Amino acid sequence: MNSEFDRLMDQADDQLFKVFGSAWCYTGPAGAPVVPDLSICISKNVQVEGADGLFRPVAALGEFRLSQIAKPQGDAQIHNATERYRLDKRIDSDGLVERWSLMPVR
Repeated sequence: MNSEFDRLMDQADDQLFKVFGSAWCYTGPAGAPVVPDLSICISKNVQVEGADGLFRPVAALGEFRLSQIAKPQGDAQIHNATERYRLDKRIDSDGLVERWSLMPVR
């Protein structure tokens, strides 16, 4: 059973993705199934903290709700009508949301 804290964080994520998320289609690597209409938050030109405490720039960052896509995988792609990205490196996860650096696909 989820704790009260987990329930509250899930509600906070609902609001975060409602305000900042947009619809994307996820295609897993090597022909894995396509997941349409995921709500993903994309941030551009951000700084993320590494395990060493130093910050590094990330041109595009994607935040994925694990309740929508259980295990995002490297080399998977996301796209909408105007943009396409490849999942590059997993940044971190809080158990509810996983963050990945994204590489544009031309």
